[in-house]
Amino acid sequence: MINERQLRLFDILNNSDEYLPSKKLADELKVSTKTIFFDLSKLSSCIDKYELRIEKKPRYGLNLVGTHEQRQIVKEQLFRLYEKENQDKFSPSIRRQEFFKKLFLSSEKISLQELAFQYYVSKSSILNDLEYISMITEKYNVKISTIDNRITIVGEELSIQSAAVSFLLSESNKEKGQVYLEAYFDPKMFKRVSAIYTDIKERYFHDLSDYYDQSLFATILVQISRLFSGYHAPSETSDLLDEYTYMEFFSLASEILKEISCQLSIHLSDGDIQTLSRQLYVHKVNPSLPDKDIWDDLVDELMKRFELMEGIRIFNRNNLKKQLLFHIPPMIINCKFKCRPYYGNPYNVRPSLYN
Repeated sequence: MINERQLRLFDILNNSDEYLPSKKLADELKVSTKTIFFDLSKLSSCIDKYELRIEKKPRYGLNLVGTHEQRQIVKEQLFRLYEKENQDKFSPSIRRQEFFKKLFLSSEKISLQELAFQYYVSKSSILNDLEYISMITEKYNVKISTIDNRITIVGEELSIQSAAVSFLLSESNKEKGQVYLEAYFDPKMFKRVSAIYTDIKERYFHDLSDYYDQSLFATILVQISRLFSGYHAPSETSDLLDEYTYMEFFSLASEILKEISCQLSIHLSDGDIQTLSRQLYVHKVNPSLPDKDIWDDLVDELMKRFELMEGIRIFNRNNLKKQLLFHIPPMIINCKFKCRPYYGNPYNVRPSLYN
């Protein structure tokens, strides 16, 4: 049995005509010199029968001795042996999964040569895998590009998150839903986010379809993974923020993300909460929150007390009541959830009410 490190060690020796010190090999493979000599012993037992040998020369290092034809034969034989023992790793689906994780969830910049070397396939195979991912993500104006010889993704943050969720759902449809999603994410993060999501779902919404349930869970997982890499959704100013319905979701999104941020020690921005609020709305979540009608009497009473306290009379009464019904219930709901979203200056929101 031969492992990946030993195969890489052979490649390094095979690609050099010079003697290489064991310390240099150890540094390159990030192991000790003792491990290098153990691997050399293993390689020697595999290549001896092909009349190829690893020569050790004091004060110079190590060199692979043999003809070009012998080297090629041994390289092919070692690869076949390794491939046979690691069939899953070389399947296109596993490669695409790993490439997707590197580009979309970790935002790593990787080179074509590194990928080809790591997976022992041709560069054209790597390009085919990347093209497969692009067929889904380009619908969201997210492109896989090469910048300074490194492969990276280019697009707006919200588009990148949407593209990532779309890819995950398209792949999970072929497998087993959340069981399949787990393969893409850090195990510790996945376990904690899953527990929080399940708890919130049981407390506040129960009637999600299976598709929306899986889609929302994948959306939250992608958002948290991007946050770990330091990518935040932009904060937006929208009339939607003035609506009662949307603010219900803001409160719920705030509770979900703040619980996750406390457990995983990640920083949140207003844009992150707004983004999840929008996703809760899009996924047809129906929070178990109070009916709007029960607030009418409360708002009427507040306006009466305000008039008595200030010694004034409110003229645009119906219009003001309508606006207060957008703001008062969410403020109370936010107190319930112990979160404080920023509402802005009320004079700037609806200045006509105070003229």
